[in-house]
Amino acid sequence: MAETTPKTNKVRAKLIELYTRYMPFNEKLKVYLNGDDNQYPMEIERVISNSPTAKRSARMMSKYVAGAGVTEDALINKKDNVKKSDLTKQIADDIATQYGCWIHVGYSIDEAGKLTPTNPKVLDYTKCRIGKEDDEDNKGRIFYEDYLKEKRPGRTSKKKKVKWFYPFSKKENVIITQIRKDAKEAKNTSTELKDLLPNYRGQVYYLNLTPSFVYAVSLFDSVFNDCDTEYRMSLYSNNVTRTGFLGKLAVITQGLDEEDEERIDKEVQEWLGAEEAGNVFRLNVSATDDIKNVLRIEQIKTQYDEKQYTETRKNCRMNILGAANNIPESLVFNSGGLFAQSGEAYVQLKQFYNEMTEYERSKVEETMGLLGFPCSIIPLIDESAADDGDGEDDNEVKPDEETLRAQAALRGSVGGVTGILGIQSSVVAGTTDFNSALTILSKVYGFSLEVSRALLGQPEAEAEVKTSVKLLMKKYGLTKSVARQLLGKKIEE
Repeated sequence: MAETTPKTNKVRAKLIELYTRYMPFNEKLKVYLNGDDNQYPMEIERVISNSPTAKRSARMMSKYVAGAGVTEDALINKKDNVKKSDLTKQIADDIATQYGCWIHVGYSIDEAGKLTPTNPKVLDYTKCRIGKEDDEDNKGRIFYEDYLKEKRPGRTSKKKKVKWFYPFSKKENVIITQIRKDAKEAKNTSTELKDLLPNYRGQVYYLNLTPSFVYAVSLFDSVFNDCDTEYRMSLYSNNVTRTGFLGKLAVITQGLDEEDEERIDKEVQEWLGAEEAGNVFRLNVSATDDIKNVLRIEQIKTQYDEKQYTETRKNCRMNILGAANNIPESLVFNSGGLFAQSGEAYVQLKQFYNEMTEYERSKVEETMGLLGFPCSIIPLIDESAADDGDGEDDNEVKPDEETLRAQAALRGSVGGVTGILGIQSSVVAGTTDFNSALTILSKVYGFSLEVSRALLGQPEAEAEVKTSVKLLMKKYGLTKSVARQLLGKKIEE
């Protein structure tokens, strides 16, 4: 039998229409399908992973939703060593990709004999499906299965027991009924509730940020084709680079005997490379009407033209960024670094996107409280940061060790000192705003705001200058002459 080639270029034309109708219930699988072919979560993950813009946008969105950690952080899953901040980050990851999240919780009995949620865990989003409601219209079970379509030749499918969980409920009588039911199925006859808990399968809470639909609709749903187009353009460029004509040279000959052909083959190869550019090649031929008919060298025009995709690539990128809660392009593709724009503008961009992700952040906090693990997410930029008069932002996120080491190396380098002098000159010339320069010195170089102001030459008494010099020498290991030079003061004799 002839081998058939699988179709890999299936057009996903009806994706946008996917959630405009009721999700069909599949009697065979006993679940509501997530997508016409039940593959929607996998398709979304795949298309985001293949698109550079979508992947960066999703990662940045997750960062802003999760913030800089949570208040009252604590270990809440001893089994998997998960803290509150870890769980909020995992939830944020799924929100950024799927706009929803499945969270499993178990239960234990505290010292007061009360049932309390324990060991919360984010489940693999692609494996969760909702079962049918019961006769009393109660929520259906949450089935946990690998729904990815894979055909394995030579293997027959065996019917196996599908794993499932109860839908989340805070009602204690409901939880106790579920615990006793699972224990009964496991033939556990104990009358003590604590002895029945090991057989309990637990509950799953579904955070769906598009609650009008059975399953969450990804933010990237409307730009699925843009993500795929970006991937296809990259794939085309790769294929042409690997297999196409890229400025190849063709040496054309006519009427040469075998000996001359061999000599030309050998010597043409020796022409290659910059070192052989000055070599002279001489070829004797018989009388001919046109010497070009004997030997001609032509360059094959490359098939690849980057310019033809410039506008398409730009449009795809802007559409994808817009879908990800209007994330500013400079936050996703800040290739020029902080110096590409003023520090104040950069802070404003961060503040803007912090506001754009406020809804998602609040839903994560609400979910954590509902599950029994209340906390507050610390935004990357806190609008309510209190100024206690010391010139420092009390709610500012402290840099990690790697950043501190990089800042120390920059301050101690010749290039770092030269850069500081350049910033000073730029402020004096009026080409750089004072506050922007202040931000650069504090964020990039790691100077405190007090030292940064001193470096920019704010008016101060000689006694204060000496104090600043001593501070620079002690804290940053600078010599007295370098410290005073950075402060813009004359070096003492």
